[in-house]
Amino acid sequence: MIRRDCTFDDAPAWAIIPQVAHARLAGRLAEMLDVGRFPLLATPQLRPVLLDAVRRHDDGWAPWDPYLQVDPQSGAPRQFTEMLPGELRPIWLRSIVGVGTTNPLGGHIVARHFAALLGHHLASLPEASSERKRGELFAGRLDPLAAAYLAEWQETSPRLAGEAELPDHCLRFLQAMDYLSLWLCCHERPEPLDLEIDGTATRFTSPEPGHVVADPWPARQSSWACEARGQVMPAGQYRCNGELAAARSRPVTLSWRFTPQ
Repeated sequence: MIRRDCTFDDAPAWAIIPQVAHARLAGRLAEMLDVGRFPLLATPQLRPVLLDAVRRHDDGWAPWDPYLQVDPQSGAPRQFTEMLPGELRPIWLRSIVGVGTTNPLGGHIVARHFAALLGHHLASLPEASSERKRGELFAGRLDPLAAAYLAEWQETSPRLAGEAELPDHCLRFLQAMDYLSLWLCCHERPEPLDLEIDGTATRFTSPEPGHVVADPWPARQSSWACEARGQVMPAGQYRCNGELAAARSRPVTLSWRFTPQ
């Protein structure tokens, strides 16, 4: 889940956004893009496959999201960047298989998405560390899984499979939508974001909370709105998971309005 600073009854608080909700937001953002400007979305056979992968790429978090886990050092609920590697691996694997079972190309790009995240993490670890060795073993599972999903997709979609670079473009699209959604969810007033979406460079700025300006304008409509649902709870130093579960909280909907420059 994502933990975002906010206020609750005029006191410091956290907005808690499930990873699944973040991924659904990423899918909604992708749906709003102008098919005339983004070639990947203009292909009828590819568009639903790609949107499905973006929308469901974090479904493996579904069993985990409802149960907040306290960080014993900070007393805060642990967010996705603070998870232990041994906790992330089964979550990622569930996400990959969940998509790939019905969407082989989606399973391929989701597997590569998590393989890239894993690679960044492994590069920060000492070569001889036990955690790096465990991570490398897991990477050894992801590569053949991604290859198997790719082969399945190539067999069932021979016309699209003839475009050798298409899976790479789809991966970058997923990564861009993931990043844009995280940019929205993680901070109330984020710094400007320069993002390349399907070969088009776009700058996103937030002049005020909940308002996003995009330049050049990437959508079909003249403006659009989107949201993510979660909960808000008082910030504090919680001592155990039970205290987190018992904390006074209420549902919250984070919303954004996108407009042109």
